[in-house]
Amino acid sequence: ASVPGAARNQPGVARPPAAGRNIPVAIAMGVGLAVLAIVLFRMGPGPTMGFVAVLLGIGAAEFFDASRRASFRPATLLGLAAAVGLPLAVYWRGEVAYPIVGGLTIVAGLLWFLFGVDQEQVTADLGVTLLGVAYVGLLGSFAALILRTPSVDSTRVLLGVVVPVVANDVFAYTVGRNAGRTKLMPHISPNKTVEGFIGGAFGSVIASVV
Repeated sequence: ASVPGAARNQPGVARPPAAGRNIPVAIAMGVGLAVLAIVLFRMGPGPTMGFVAVLLGIGAAEFFDASRRASFRPATLLGLAAAVGLPLAVYWRGEVAYPIVGGLTIVAGLLWFLFGVDQEQVTADLGVTLLGVAYVGLLGSFAALILRTPSVDSTRVLLGVVVPVVANDVFAYTVGRNAGRTKLMPHISPNKTVEGFIGGAFGSVIASVV
């Protein structure tokens, strides 16, 4: 039986050329999002959580779109609802939301594929759906835990988490583009380099200290 996406990892199989970033557009979007984030952060945890939920929804949509391009058929609507709903539930009710939303998502996923049209790779598609929920929604829900902490200035704590992550991406891209020579994991991400990885790590440390 063929494994979806397996041909992409076989030696000798031609890969499509990687699309480069449109730098002016990326900078404009980054600046626009940064300004919006600062405004919402100053408005308080509630508006900030709404912004986080929107970003997580976009991230989940991108994940499931990439999964479909890799020949999987995830339960996209369910995955999007869970990936956004879990952080919102955590912000509302705290840690008790994890087993409730997680259990409901698993049961809903089983029913989705039990009565679904596609019966060819049910286990793989359900696994990809739950992976998307965990990768985007579960990890993103820690922002909700930060924002609902009453004893600290939660928006500043969240900002302290976000800034090093952004710095990592910026430094890794800049160093990798200009000095990258050694491929990091070409079978997973052909454009990532060891030099870019190191540059991103140092960028995160510098941003954290500043």
